Amino acid sequence: MSRRGNIRYLFASGNTSEGYQSYLPRLLEGLERVYILKGAPGSGRSTFIRQAGLDISKLGYDAEFYVSPLNGTSLEGVVFPQLGMAVVDGSEPGSLEPRYPGVTGELINLGDCWDKDEMQAHKEEIKSLIDTVTQAREEAVERLRETRMAKERLKRCWLSSLNLARLEVLVQELTREVIERQAGERHYYGSNLTSQGMVNYVDEISLDCRKRYILTGPPGSGKSTVLAAIGERAREKGYRVEYYHSGLNPDSLDMVIIADLQVALIDNGNLNLSSRLSDIIINMEEYLDAPPDVEGSLEINEARRRLEGALLQAVEVFKEVESCRKRLQRFYTRAMDFNEVDRTRARVIEEIRG
Repeated sequence: MSRRGNIRYLFASGNTSEGYQSYLPRLLEGLERVYILKGAPGSGRSTFIRQAGLDISKLGYDAEFYVSPLNGTSLEGVVFPQLGMAVVDGSEPGSLEPRYPGVTGELINLGDCWDKDEMQAHKEEIKSLIDTVTQAREEAVERLRETRMAKERLKRCWLSSLNLARLEVLVQELTREVIERQAGERHYYGSNLTSQGMVNYVDEISLDCRKRYILTGPPGSGKSTVLAAIGERAREKGYRVEYYHSGLNPDSLDMVIIADLQVALIDNGNLNLSSRLSDIIINMEEYLDAPPDVEGSLEINEARRRLEGALLQAVEVFKEVESCRKRLQRFYTRAMDFNEVDRTRARVIEEIRG
């Protein structure tokens, strides 16, 4: 191979209203070899993953980078589909372990590369920061739970007006238009609330799709229901389907991609997508009977206020988590022998190359 492989950035994990949840274990199933990194913040795990991914992609192999749901910039894994191999972060909160140690999985502890005396010199500060991160994560879950409740309340304002019979007609029409023919499915997160606010890669992920169906409309207008129904019917007909879940509520979908057909169906609730000439816009308000008076409804305005307030509070908590993690990183980074980390990474890259 001579050309650089295709690179995709995805969320395999999410900060949800039920805490940290991840599809990473499922995405790693069936791979020939998985390298699992252990270590503290600042031990070089994200850099290890990024460099391994870029080096292998230069050889012409595709790379799927899995972005951390905490800050939207660090990485928690990279998978090379054509090689059946992966390098992932197995530390908290994911805590991955090799399923078949020494056979298909190898544990790499980057903690072996740090100066333990340096760590002991700052042990009280480190313990305090780790405890603060743990408490802040728990508070973040509470804020996200409040956010989900506020959004569910907002959805109920429209849900009672949803015409289910007309919605089924729409699903059947889209099924005939999109799908004409063993099936597979993969699950990711389409968006995540991070320390930088709401982050999504929907535009980039759907870049190669020849057609996108963009569903617009308020919460509760059936957008996620349509996405789930089309995805299921496509899978029943033998197509490979990628489901992209909402980071806030994994039961809802941001996007479904029918990979074999290069078709995407997207809930444009709050994703701020760039428009394309080939996009087909579907206004889900047309499937509501007697929709509520949005401007005059005190219930809707109150639900929106609660939702916006809960989102802002959650972001502030994630900022606190990120700030503590950066302070932790400085302690661990000073104690690390990165020459040893580089040698380990070079060995792993060589083994992946074969």
